[in-house]
Amino acid sequence: MAKAGSVEIEVTALTAKFRSGIEKANKGLDSLRDKARAAAREQYNLKNAVASLAVAGFTAKKFFDLGAAVEETASKFERVFGPAATQVNETLAKTARLAGLTNQEMQDLAATSGQVAQGMGFSRDASADFAIAVSQLAADLGSFNNIPVAETSRAIQAAITGEREQLKRLGIVIREVDVKQRAMRISGAKNASQLTDQAKAAASMQLIAERAGAAIGDLAATQDSAAARARTLRADIGNLSNDIAVALMPALRMGLRGFHALIQGTRLWAAQLRVNGNVIRKFIADHFMPLYFGQKLAAQ
Repeated sequence: MAKAGSVEIEVTALTAKFRSGIEKANKGLDSLRDKARAAAREQYNLKNAVASLAVAGFTAKKFFDLGAAVEETASKFERVFGPAATQVNETLAKTARLAGLTNQEMQDLAATSGQVAQGMGFSRDASADFAIAVSQLAADLGSFNNIPVAETSRAIQAAITGEREQLKRLGIVIREVDVKQRAMRISGAKNASQLTDQAKAAASMQLIAERAGAAIGDLAATQDSAAARARTLRADIGNLSNDIAVALMPALRMGLRGFHALIQGTRLWAAQLRVNGNVIRKFIADHFMPLYFGQKLAAQ
């Protein structure tokens, strides 16, 4: 039979071991809390960093897209008109501003008109003059009818190819017979079968200009109106934004490459945080939970 003294010694030893276990567990919990706080700080910093990166990336991408669009339009414009591109651009600059269009928007409309003209047999130089005439006429019609120049330009482009329905919205009606008669007069053809697409296009432009009536010159005549001033302000702001975007393109190209690399690094950082979270969860499962349930059982 065990003596009372030996029992007391055994109980004391067990108590000491239990206290030692408690102290180790508390140290482990303190370490766990420190790790949890550090992980929370990292996650908070990560969230702020990601938010800042997202805003910076969105802004950079908007400027990049704008600059890329300006460059692509300029490239298209130069391919269509070649050496005449500078002349077309300078001639239409004032018209674009009064119409509320940026240089890029006017270049896009003019390039499309030039493509249509070249597709109908006009030379590059002739298509440049034709595009200028279409753009200026479209600007007058847009100002007079309070319709976006892009729409009036498309209506004229369609009429040149024989689709004249859109002109009716502008108060202009042209019949096929009118076009043929004018084209024969311009080209000297003796009958309609001898007419070329180029002759019909030139005839269509003459007829549209004649029947536009009071709309001709409306853009310049109303340039001091409130609506006209609002249009020029829009054009100025748009041109400024385009100029800034183009100027930033070299830096944006480099910056976006670095941004993509940073995003990849951030993803790796986030993955490491997930790993750390799993380590913390494992520490709890292996050390804290057994001790906790051991204490509960001892208390019972």
